[in-house]
Amino acid sequence: MLNFIDKIKATIKKYNLFSENDKVIVAVSGGADSVALLFLLSSLKEEYNLELFVAHFNHQIRGQEAETDVLFVQRIAQQLNLPFIAKKRDVPAYAKRRKLSLEEAARDLRYKFLEETAKKKGATKIALGHNKDDQIETVLMRLLRGGGSQGLGGMSPKRMIAKGASIVRPLIETSRKEILDFLKQKKIKFREDSSNRETVYLRNRVRHRLLPYLERYNPRIGQILFNTAENLREENEYLQEISREAFSRVSQCAKKKVILSLDKLDNFHPALQKRILRLAIKKAKGDTRQITYQHWQSLDGLINKNKKNLFLDLPQLRIQKEYDRIVFVKASKGKRR
Repeated sequence: MLNFIDKIKATIKKYNLFSENDKVIVAVSGGADSVALLFLLSSLKEEYNLELFVAHFNHQIRGQEAETDVLFVQRIAQQLNLPFIAKKRDVPAYAKRRKLSLEEAARDLRYKFLEETAKKKGATKIALGHNKDDQIETVLMRLLRGGGSQGLGGMSPKRMIAKGASIVRPLIETSRKEILDFLKQKKIKFREDSSNRETVYLRNRVRHRLLPYLERYNPRIGQILFNTAENLREENEYLQEISREAFSRVSQCAKKKVILSLDKLDNFHPALQKRILRLAIKKAKGDTRQITYQHWQSLDGLINKNKKNLFLDLPQLRIQKEYDRIVFVKASKGKRR
């Protein structure tokens, strides 16, 4: 059996997570996973010739506890002689203003900070500490929310987010227990986030209640969910390549506007049609969030009605059917449809 560091190196090789001379933004909250990730990458930086930057985002949700996290991570960065970048934003206020859940708002602002930091530093990679248990929980959460095959593929070990930059997850095949054992063995301290015990959050309910319950029926349910996600992700990556090529053949794109030829779209299998439509929504709107199964049904009805001129309003998006084409237009800023 591989030791802990060799296991991470095997994951890095399997998914080609790093290239020589990469500049890497390491997202460090102060918790066990991100601290373990930072110490691991620091120990591997000469082998892979990496330039590391420690990035910490303060969500301003946990008051003084969060402020202490900032100082804790800063001290680790100093200990490892690595540059430290921190930022804080009022996530609760942002969530209220944008009508988002606290979890969604925190994710939005955290990723925005990491992407901005990568751009400023000319970084090619953003390393996150998501582990195998996180992946299992994510798959279950998406299943509960009604995710399709793309969502049930879970988090990708490597995902391009901008030209020349990717998110990487070196711990994605490593369990939370393995991470804690590594930290204990190396006598590395980390911070406990008190919010991880609050069952008001869906992830925590899945972690502390649902998974232990499901293990009564099959003790290997976690591994089964993890394997299922990996299989679905591989299939989705292949289908996504085909979909992108098909999308380029049926679409015309302008700023915040996408036009699809209905005649050309009709030549594809329904499974590919839906993926092409998803790409059109993402291209026009910027993402596919808040687009539900009911929205997809309404869109299917719009496309297949015999009437020539119809429209459909979705969150932050208007879709207009105009004779032999369908037009996707992002709603004006501040206007939620």
